[in-house]
Amino acid sequence: MSIDLSQFHEVLFEECFECLDAMESGLVSLDVEQVDLETVNTIFRGAHTIKGGCATFGFTAAADYALALETHLNEMRSGTTKVTQPIKDILLSAVDFLRSVVTEMQSKQDVNEANMQKHKQGLEAELIRLNQV
Repeated sequence: MSIDLSQFHEVLFEECFECLDAMESGLVSLDVEQVDLETVNTIFRGAHTIKGGCATFGFTAAADYALALETHLNEMRSGTTKVTQPIKDILLSAVDFLRSVVTEMQSKQDVNEANMQKHKQGLEAELIRLNQV
């Protein structure tokens, strides 16, 4: 007997939007001069939750994108990556992009996985570049 997981998609999308809102709020309020680790942890947990939920329901491209965010946020949590305004800006842009992807998934539109992969690679490259500055 198999379970139709699509019946739970709307719950996933609601959770994703809540996480995206929390991530955005956390990034906006994050002070680069005096970084609050709990705020970084909240932002990280949002990406982690989205990654896990999307992976569970087979939205692998969105899960991979959230993993890229999660990985970088984990480096911020550990202190490996410094929090700077340019990094905050690129992360806010990534949250906006992921929100548009979740909106497409919710609307049952085909997500352009090649575009997501390209955007993810650009995000990762930009975060690496900004971390080296």
